Amino acid sequence: MIPIPNFQMFVVLFVLFTICHCDSYCFIFHNFGVLFFPGPSGKIMLLPEHPKATHIMVATGTGIAPYRAFLRRMFMEDIPNYKFSGLSWLFLGVANSDSLLYHDEFAQYLKKFPDHFRYDIALSREQRNKNGGKMYVQDKIEEYGDELFQLLDEGAHMYFCGLKGMMPGIQETLKRVAEQKGINWEEKLSTLKKNKCMAINYTWFTYKNNICQVYIYIGNW
Repeated sequence: MIPIPNFQMFVVLFVLFTICHCDSYCFIFHNFGVLFFPGPSGKIMLLPEHPKATHIMVATGTGIAPYRAFLRRMFMEDIPNYKFSGLSWLFLGVANSDSLLYHDEFAQYLKKFPDHFRYDIALSREQRNKNGGKMYVQDKIEEYGDELFQLLDEGAHMYFCGLKGMMPGIQETLKRVAEQKGINWEEKLSTLKKNKCMAINYTWFTYKNNICQVYIYIGNW
């Protein structure tokens, strides 16, 4: 195998069901074979290295995945020359409480690091917003609009990750809050992007590395 700098390795397990019609597709792989996946494609969502930075993270559903990696780096991993002492504020929108991914993990961060982590959830089928409608993640953003805009004025980084359909409602909410504060949202948004303080990603995964090495194991159920 040709040595490749900066590559990541992980294992993929295929479990083959005898009634599954896609089993024949899986048989193109050889047991313990190696595949190479190029990437990343599209925009990359990266965590700034400054340990005192403020991060506002907005997610729907599985869009939570990159933020989990962010939070593990901040609160779990022992990173030389990196000790997070800023603020990380997570907004997560899902349909029901049983759809909250990694909720127990985030609750532990909230308990252990109350000065550095905030966690707000929107449950569209269980909660109501101030107008009596379903509670979406943009409603939570509006609820804390004044605080969020103050943090953005102070240089906070804001991220959005999840289904592409979530963005129109979020953009409308941010624009409405901005107008209430006498701020031109389009100009504000342009400045945030120029200063690299705004990141939008419609996929739930991103990688810094250019190539991932995948080891395949094929087994039977």
